[in-house]
Amino acid sequence: MAARVIHFGVDDCYRLSVLRRAGYIIHDCSNLIQLGTALDADADADAVMVNDSDGSVTEHAISLARSRTLAPIVLFPNSKRKYRTDQIDLVVPSFTPPQEWLLELANLIVHSRAVRECSRLLQEQSQQLRRESEQVRGKSREERARSRREAERNAEPELFGHAEGDSNPNSK
Repeated sequence: MAARVIHFGVDDCYRLSVLRRAGYIIHDCSNLIQLGTALDADADADAVMVNDSDGSVTEHAISLARSRTLAPIVLFPNSKRKYRTDQIDLVVPSFTPPQEWLLELANLIVHSRAVRECSRLLQEQSQQLRRESEQVRGKSREERARSRREAERNAEPELFGHAEGDSNPNSK
């Protein structure tokens, strides 16, 4: 299955053509509105690439991506800027050969897919356990109600002051 990547920024190093030759499907965005639209439209994107080679990418682009997708965020930084890296999954320094960052990107996508699949399976198990728990709670409520009815029915003869089969309460 071809990986889908959302790209944001100016591609002055021809990384998009490298990605396309490697079989990636690219959604290219040049502004924050396009990025937001792409993130909303492609919730299952495999990665978001932020290319800041010209120094124009704001922290808003990275925050927007992080707030709308679980996909890993890959930054191609401008060498003259500092970035908060707590929201970035992979930083590819300038002049990194394509075969290196392509391999790192592929490994990151494989890992991310595995984590998301594991998460999906855990969510399914959780839903199943919740359904089973609700069934058990329902049975427990039924059993408690039945037990109360039984206790009330067994206590009825005591209301008359003698037990069943005992016709004369003073005979003992």
